Amino acid sequence: MIRLIKDMARILSILLLISFFLYPVGLKASSFDELIEQKQQELESIQEKVDSYRAQIREGRQEVRSLQREIDLLDSQISQVELQIRETDLAIEEIDLAIRAKEEGIGIIEERIEHEKVFLAEYLRVIYQYDQESILEILLKKEKLSDFFDEVNALETVREEIQETLGRIKGIKLKLEEEKMEVEEERAEQNKLKIMQELQRRSLEEQNSTRKRLLVVTKGEEARFQEMIQAGQDLYQQINSEIYLLQSLGSPINFEDALREVRFASSVTGVRVPFLLAILKVESNLGTNIGKGNYLNDMSPSQWPAFFEICQGLGFSPAGLPVSKRPRNYSGWGGAMGPAQFMPRTWLSYQDRVASLTGHSSPNPWNLRDALTAMAVKLAGVSGVTEGDRQAEYKAAGLYFAGWRWQRFTWYSDRVAWYADIYEQTLSQ
Repeated sequence: MIRLIKDMARILSILLLISFFLYPVGLKASSFDELIEQKQQELESIQEKVDSYRAQIREGRQEVRSLQREIDLLDSQISQVELQIRETDLAIEEIDLAIRAKEEGIGIIEERIEHEKVFLAEYLRVIYQYDQESILEILLKKEKLSDFFDEVNALETVREEIQETLGRIKGIKLKLEEEKMEVEEERAEQNKLKIMQELQRRSLEEQNSTRKRLLVVTKGEEARFQEMIQAGQDLYQQINSEIYLLQSLGSPINFEDALREVRFASSVTGVRVPFLLAILKVESNLGTNIGKGNYLNDMSPSQWPAFFEICQGLGFSPAGLPVSKRPRNYSGWGGAMGPAQFMPRTWLSYQDRVASLTGHSSPNPWNLRDALTAMAVKLAGVSGVTEGDRQAEYKAAGLYFAGWRWQRFTWYSDRVAWYADIYEQTLSQ
């Protein structure tokens, strides 16, 4: 029987060792790594071209305004956005590869857990068999006392193996949870990219339309363009003279109301007015992004407790409050609230500071003043923003939209910077 126990322990240990070679976590990781690296190289190549267009646009804005200068700027912006759409495609594909690699790894980890459970069951079976006899019965069966102690030692070895196996299972399960969380984070980032790509396509349509209208209004003549500017009929000012949002429970507001509240938020946080207006413009996209969704269908259940807390504090019924709709063409969640498009948990982390600045005891994410103040507070958290540093604003815009991986989302920052320049010119006239 002693030999049986020792053989069992040895065989199970060998099986465990073999399992690590049969199910290596990185079995196919190298092939995924190669594909991801290819995507990254293509992304870097496109990014260089995007940067080139960005420099052209920056230089063009410094030139004397002319019809040709406006057309050239629009052409550069159109080419830049077309490249950025391709850039977003590649980033989405790269994340998809990363998710597939992690999901394969998760499958392998789950198999390892099942194998560990098999080993554990075998160890427990051995212990169970020996527990059917009392120590006295085992002792009386042995010819020599030394045989009894050898058997006790062998059983102790099995018990140690049980503890080690339990420890391994616990460690593997922790690894499994980490991998699953990373997949969720990757999916969330992928959804952000898909949302941004929708905005990019709308932006491309808008800029193509602007170019056509500019040529129609001026008939391609420089003199007509200069007359249009002198008469205060600048096409850019016409296009961007109003922002339509959804305030509180859905009432539209005009540019003057938005400007008044932006100026308040600027006065209490130090964030530039044109920059805040630009964020508001891109976030609202003339009202099309502010949702007509509801929390039941469009918000992640993980956000519900925070959403209910906000509603309770405001005395609102959760069912009647508009939130952003979830994507139609791909998996993901909506649930962002009000003009500043804060998610419920994020809003709760800012509401005390908003209350201290606005004087509202229960800040309301659907109230324009509260929403814009929260937006400004979040943006002001990036060093340099309150000093009006343009690079800091560029980074803050990316962080506002995408979090710490903001450099994947430079289109958003480019768009904000573009609108900020327009608003600065408009407000200075």
